Amino acid sequence: MGRKSLLARNVSQLSTSAEGVFSNHNHFLPEMSIVRAIGLNFLLILPHLEGIAKLFIMPTISRFFIKAGMLFFLASFITLFLTEMREFLNLPPEIAYIRPVFLHMLMVGWITQIILGVSIWMFPIRGRQNPRGRESWQWGAFVLLNVGLLLRVVSEPMIALHRDFPWTLLIILSAVLQWAAVCLYVADIWSRVKGRSEK
Repeated sequence: MGRKSLLARNVSQLSTSAEGVFSNHNHFLPEMSIVRAIGLNFLLILPHLEGIAKLFIMPTISRFFIKAGMLFFLASFITLFLTEMREFLNLPPEIAYIRPVFLHMLMVGWITQIILGVSIWMFPIRGRQNPRGRESWQWGAFVLLNVGLLLRVVSEPMIALHRDFPWTLLIILSAVLQWAAVCLYVADIWSRVKGRSEK
């Protein structure tokens, strides 16, 4: 009984001390109210934070553009290596005909695709619905550009070797597809390049 009464007395003393602290420090109450208000506002906006966070995540189409660009970057330097080391590796002389493809894969396949992917991701959003533009147009641009690039990679060396009609037709088709891809991209991204005064 002695221990229980001592514990009860200590609890009572602690309670009395706490009441005294809060009663003698009323100037802390405004700060507590501010903290409480901030906490309530945070709880109110919490359901919307997920949607805001999604805007900072790299979209799938941007990842595809960037990864395709890195593959073309790798392929371009493999091409350069083969053409530069042709004699050392004892490769056939026809390998020199792939040299022009190096620049096209580097400039369009790598640099252009990196620019397109990053701009779709990072340019200002334009609203809650389709904040980054028309996704179908972006995928269309991706497919057209890469199909056009692959046709160029195949047809350009073959034209140098054979100059036959089918290869000429393929390189013309390649140019048309890449031009269509650029037009789709510009038409989609245009509405995201606006100042504050523009609606």
